Amino acid sequence: MPRLGQQKPTRNARSYSVSHSQASAALGDSVGFDMGFTIATYNVKDLFDETAPALREDRTLGRYVYRAKLEAIAPMIRRVDADIIALQEVSSQRVLDDLAKMLSRDTGANYIATRVATADERGIACGLLSRFEVSSVCDHRPADLPPIRFRSDEPRMSAEGSVYAHRGMLETRIALPDRSTLVLINVHFKSNLPIPMLNVEGQGVPFADHHAHGEGLARAMITRVSEALYVRKLIDALLAKDPWTQLAVVGDFNDNEHSVSVRALMGDPMLGSVQSGNDAFAGRSLFSCTRGIPHESRYSVVFRGEPSQIDHILVSRGLWARFGSAKFYNETLREDLAAQGPGGVGSLASDHAPLRADFR
Repeated sequence: MPRLGQQKPTRNARSYSVSHSQASAALGDSVGFDMGFTIATYNVKDLFDETAPALREDRTLGRYVYRAKLEAIAPMIRRVDADIIALQEVSSQRVLDDLAKMLSRDTGANYIATRVATADERGIACGLLSRFEVSSVCDHRPADLPPIRFRSDEPRMSAEGSVYAHRGMLETRIALPDRSTLVLINVHFKSNLPIPMLNVEGQGVPFADHHAHGEGLARAMITRVSEALYVRKLIDALLAKDPWTQLAVVGDFNDNEHSVSVRALMGDPMLGSVQSGNDAFAGRSLFSCTRGIPHESRYSVVFRGEPSQIDHILVSRGLWARFGSAKFYNETLREDLAAQGPGGVGSLASDHAPLRADFR
């Protein structure tokens, strides 16, 4: 049975720990913090080093493009000036380390660069920079996302026919200045690009007509919703243990706040009190940090001339109680669908605007 996608992962999750000595060495002993903190998310768009396939044949050009890309991205990160920065579309641990070193050199802001999650077939992945101690890192990339069933007795789909996560979801535990713990899940869900049907050889079949193209869009949507439901399971497990867990789910969702995927991940705040009468649901929905931003400024990308918000910071009630304000850094954002930079790896600037949320 054909799979939805081009390459299937072979593992479910990888966990790592970061020692206190490693964190202290990265942060330095002279750094002082107040009790407030900031979280940002930023899709930096194709942050590859010179080993990327498009640049591998000319390493000299590749090194130039890589350095230019870092220098194009770093000023925006410096401007956002967040304590915790969730990044999407970084290609390797080296890229994350180099970015942290550049920021430290230019501003003195010392960041811990966590391990990068599992990349997709294009080589892009999620990573994290933090000024605070990171106690653990878990890379979730389920080989088989749970099927969406229509009957309780419906059998589970076979592994060969299941939907899978295209990129790893990075779960980290971070020690905040007040010695409490933040659980942060950094995601980059499947894009809206249609997924072709695969033939028996596992090769994509070209779209023959609009119907076939529409099926491809549906496959992409199903994949994105399935990824969101996987994260929802993680959220439910965390909040079942402690309803006041300080939890943030951030990143590039490739969907707006009214989409099925985002709504499924956030949960319904009315579910416990009105629809089911089950108090177990109460308080387990997530809150969007961008709701207070004026509508005309609430966007992170421009697609076909239309501004849209597909980057989000969603938080549990334990963290929502500390929320102050949020901002998109989209004043200079421009649509950049077909622009190409040196080496054919895309333009140097990102086509996403960073989003920052401030907490007390």
